[in-house]
Amino acid sequence: MKEDRFTERLKEELHKLDEQIEIEKPSEQAVMMMLKQAKEKEKRRFKQEMLAYVLISLTILALFAAAITHLPIIFILLQVVSVPLCVVIGIKEYQHIKGGSSL
Repeated sequence: MKEDRFTERLKEELHKLDEQIEIEKPSEQAVMMMLKQAKEKEKRRFKQEMLAYVLISLTILALFAAAITHLPIIFILLQVVSVPLCVVIGIKEYQHIKGGSSL
């Protein structure tokens, strides 16, 4: 019985509190702008991932070509280019993971 009164009073007070708080609904333009920004961010991310995929694929193909043709200069050039590239991509990926994603 005592809990019922407490529960009812609590509900009344929460209802009063809800009435006092004004909730702003975002405008349609604001929502569309946020969606557009998120879409552009995803598009940039997709382009970066595709670039990384192409570079890795070309690296593997070049390595394969160097192994088949037995040209050590190709292998050395490949190492000179790919190692710094992998470091840069790794750092960017770490920053992306550490920073989190908004979506």
